[in-house]
Amino acid sequence: VLGFLEAVRWLDSPDEKRLFSERATVLGNAIIDSSFGWNPDRKAFSRTRYNWVSRTDSPSMPWFVLKLWERAGRPARLLNLLKGIADERIEKWRPTTGTDSGCYGYMIISFVQLHNETKDGRYLEFARRLGDFAAENLVHKSGLVVGSSSFRYYDCMYNIQRLVQAFIAIDYPEHPEVEKLMRDPLF
Repeated sequence: VLGFLEAVRWLDSPDEKRLFSERATVLGNAIIDSSFGWNPDRKAFSRTRYNWVSRTDSPSMPWFVLKLWERAGRPARLLNLLKGIADERIEKWRPTTGTDSGCYGYMIISFVQLHNETKDGRYLEFARRLGDFAAENLVHKSGLVVGSSSFRYYDCMYNIQRLVQAFIAIDYPEHPEVEKLMRDPLF
């Protein structure tokens, strides 16, 4: 989905732009609706279908929804979903050492960017809590960030660079270079 939305930026043909945008919309809606379940009567999402709090890949979900919201023109429906995910994450998060560094990086960056968008200090405070926990468990005594608390070595497949970027974002959330970093087109 994010790849299709990214492609819209560099395609020249209006027909191709529309095609890629439509594909991204269809796929994005399918992912979100199947994961969260849009309830048209309540005009809200139900999280009964997707237990994202306990899933091992859950830390990347706020980042995915944030990027989808950003690239889909910032629709209110997705921002409300994102705030709901973030609020639930803050309320129900329990530290776990089984999460890899990239997942923490994506989640921290998501909360910093959500703070910047909404000016809600709870999101930045939670990003700092996550950062403290990640630093405690994912920074080796040598100072290098490791991929996982289970495997105390550097491995590029864990997206360690995202956690390092997240540590910077926590301290400088509104710095122009950090804002640029958080809008990184990686998907």
